Amino acid sequence: MSDNVNRGYKDSVFCLLFNDKARLIELYNALFDTTYDMETPLNIDTIEDVFFVNMKNDIAFTIDNKFIVLTEHQSTVNPNMPLRYLVYLSSILQKKTDTKKLYGRQTVMIPRPEFVVFYNGPEDMPCYWELRLEDAFLGKLQPGEKSALNLNVKVYNINKEKNSAILKKSRNMEGYSELIDRIKRCASDGEVTREAIVRAVASCIEDGILPDFLEKYAPEVVGMLYKRFTEEEIKELYMEDGFNIGLERGMKQGIEQGIEQGRRSEKISMAAALKADGVDVSLIKKYTGLSPEEIEEL
Repeated sequence: MSDNVNRGYKDSVFCLLFNDKARLIELYNALFDTTYDMETPLNIDTIEDVFFVNMKNDIAFTIDNKFIVLTEHQSTVNPNMPLRYLVYLSSILQKKTDTKKLYGRQTVMIPRPEFVVFYNGPEDMPCYWELRLEDAFLGKLQPGEKSALNLNVKVYNINKEKNSAILKKSRNMEGYSELIDRIKRCASDGEVTREAIVRAVASCIEDGILPDFLEKYAPEVVGMLYKRFTEEEIKELYMEDGFNIGLERGMKQGIEQGIEQGRRSEKISMAAALKADGVDVSLIKKYTGLSPEEIEEL
């Protein structure tokens, strides 16, 4: 089992933040009340070419003989998550298992799966709840009858106002929740602009929230978050109008081109916001990669 971090992750801040062994161990300890350290073997697995491929905000990793899948949900939690996880797990096991051994006399051992969803959507939901595969079965179980197959999904509401227990246990998840909350509060009339995201990121850096992460990836974080909120707005509009055919392909193509073209403007916007707030030029250079001359011209 390798401890190398896979850099092929999909472009979401959630994945970028937790595509890191130290942060994953900290979050795992918070979720399962363990005390593992950096000496603990952990392997991050990229999710590719399976039914789950459209989930942009998921991380799968193996630790402590467990196979963990974490998913961020930015809108209403899909009640079909247990079934989707079941299909996903079957695909993963098929890829990782020597099927010839299934016909042998020895038991084929597999990591115990755990499925966790972090919800930060707009609806008022509980701090914690569970989704169960058996709730999707046709017909009800009789008293005393047990299901031959079940799969439970733990769902944590990480919206800041919910003050969920998991935020108190995980400094990194608390910081991520604070970042998203500041972006929403910086939005003008419900519209999340690039400038709002820049100011939210800059304020988190200034207040020491996710400092190492944001100082290193500030421009990328701005681009990813702008893409995320823009995708949500476009998707909502298209769904309301009934134009959902081909949405994912067209939306992805257009936004990716815009993000690529706007990469430099993101850095300039961030530098301008930091300069306006009186941040030292040397720090602005560190956060944005712009030269002192470029910063002075802003």
